[in-house]
Amino acid sequence: MNRLLLLASCLMSLAHAQNTAVIIGGGHEPLANEAALERTFSGYQEAAQQLSIERVTALFADGTESSYAIRNDDTRWVTRQSDPLGLVLYPDDLRPGTFRPTQLGSIQPATKANVLTALNEALQPTADMQSALLIFSGHGQKSARAQNNALRLWHDDRFTTNELHQLTSNSTASVTRFIASHCYSGSFHDAALTMSLQPDAHGAAPMCGFTSVPRWDLTEECTAAVQSQTYQEYGLDLMQQVSRSATTNLSFDLNNDQQLSLYEAHLTVISTMQDRMDLPLSSSEAYLLDSEHWYEQWSLQPRYIASNPYYRLVQRLSTPMEAAIGTADYFRELNQKLTAATEAQAQAARVEYDNMDGAVLLRRKIHNDLLLSWPQLAAPASPAARQLLGTRGDEVRRWLLNHPDLSQLYDYETRSAELSEQWIKATRELAGLRRLHQSWQLANRYEQVMNGRAEQKQQYLSLRRCENWTPTLKAPFGQ
Repeated sequence: MNRLLLLASCLMSLAHAQNTAVIIGGGHEPLANEAALERTFSGYQEAAQQLSIERVTALFADGTESSYAIRNDDTRWVTRQSDPLGLVLYPDDLRPGTFRPTQLGSIQPATKANVLTALNEALQPTADMQSALLIFSGHGQKSARAQNNALRLWHDDRFTTNELHQLTSNSTASVTRFIASHCYSGSFHDAALTMSLQPDAHGAAPMCGFTSVPRWDLTEECTAAVQSQTYQEYGLDLMQQVSRSATTNLSFDLNNDQQLSLYEAHLTVISTMQDRMDLPLSSSEAYLLDSEHWYEQWSLQPRYIASNPYYRLVQRLSTPMEAAIGTADYFRELNQKLTAATEAQAQAARVEYDNMDGAVLLRRKIHNDLLLSWPQLAAPASPAARQLLGTRGDEVRRWLLNHPDLSQLYDYETRSAELSEQWIKATRELAGLRRLHQSWQLANRYEQVMNGRAEQKQQYLSLRRCENWTPTLKAPFGQ
């Protein structure tokens, strides 16, 4: 009788096991709080609503519905071309039309205090809580040590890799998973790899995740690409695949169950990624790459079996290659293309920086000349400057239009937008080749680990079990 009661109690506990999610997004200040981040955050909310996640906590930027804290998609040229004051006098945060109120409605601000409270509540759940999903979106900051790489929060506070590790190491949630798409987000895997040494009763690591880039890489969120209508974030792609908010591609449905786990969605997104700077990485992949010894880099596998997911990924990503996959000519071609793309990206960066420096120096010269006649404009937001522009604004504009260097400054600015696009294009082309190269590395390491030492294989598989989580849809797809 007691055994039956115990079994019934266990079944009831499983039936009521719940999942919780925390979505953290937005910029760290209005100027870095682009409209694309707002659209991305809204997409995460919509995707989470399709999944059986019982509690979702969402925090975004300043969270104030009435404040003008959302930076519109790039409107610089509207102001600059119609008014030279917008070119010479106003920094980005003072230009008319730069900001608007949020369209998200009332929502919690992503301050450091609110973020820590939300994460603590998600990671110290009640007894019926099964797992926690943490989603990080926004801008990142690099530090001298990866453990201090951080997501930048409102008021320019930081949430570091080390803080994530401290919170999750004391967690009572059975499994913690994260999706992070900010710059340098790959450092978050360090927290997961430390905890992977303690698998649960089912052999799953207590923590794992997916990031848009490795430890030291930028994402498109840190470039001018984030100010375009076409900006799309890796983490949102992943969530839309598992929630079927987007058309689901089942080419990486590895177990043929007609639905995607987080890991399968991760591979799917990589396989279809085009014209993007991302170099996505899962925790199990970070383990494969970090655990590689120098001599194993030259130990190529004689063949790759069909069950190797990364060889399948290589086949999908090799479309631009002319030589047959796996041949000496193929690897020679890949290395040549990587070298050429690296040099092209570096050259594009040099040209863009030189143009940027020229524009800064010339703008400073014109601005200094302007202040000799109207010193009130040293603080353009001050009452004195506003009064001056209200009464003599046309005179100031005529003076600027007649300045001998203004046309050259316009040329710098026009060229700046073009050079930025060229650098983004070169970086995206390089990233596509890096994704292919990384897939070959992972295909090789996968075979080495799966056929190598039992301890390494066990640790790798514990991370894969964590990543293989398939979120339950609230309703069958199409209903």
